[in-house]
Amino acid sequence: MLDLMRRKAGSWMIKTIIFLIAVVFVFGGVNVRDQATNKIASVNGEPISLDEYNRTYDNLKEQVRNRIGNRLNDEMIASLGLRKQALTQLIEKKLMLMEAKKLNFRITDEELENTIKGIEAFQTDGAFDIRKYNSILNRIRFTPETFELEQKEGMLSDKLRSFITENVKVSDL
Repeated sequence: MLDLMRRKAGSWMIKTIIFLIAVVFVFGGVNVRDQATNKIASVNGEPISLDEYNRTYDNLKEQVRNRIGNRLNDEMIASLGLRKQALTQLIEKKLMLMEAKKLNFRITDEELENTIKGIEAFQTDGAFDIRKYNSILNRIRFTPETFELEQKEGMLSDKLRSFITENVKVSDL
């Protein structure tokens, strides 16, 4: 199915998809803050939870901390705009997943399993180690279901990005 879409897709289709994503984002597809339901924003009715936001924000802080060390402070966090970056990442993620769903992209259980088994952090002597997998997920406060959903969503976004970049044709002006 994906191969057929790649062969049949023209650059006008890709431009249309990108344009639609931009229109949705610009013209009010995003609503911010609904404290009563633990929802901080929604994208076309799809909620972004406070937990998702906090996890993304914490990951961004950790990435910066890994680069610059323990010098990271509140002033630096504010100047880097990490809170806004976290929300922007989540909005982009929701839009990508919506478009992947529209195009009927799928990640099979086998694809997901192979990807997870290929992550070095979950391996012992080059082989997947279920105890190590559960231990690491427990340490970072993820259930296997949550982690696998996040992996699947990331893989779907990657598949859509790949589809777009392989089918975009840049003309000489």
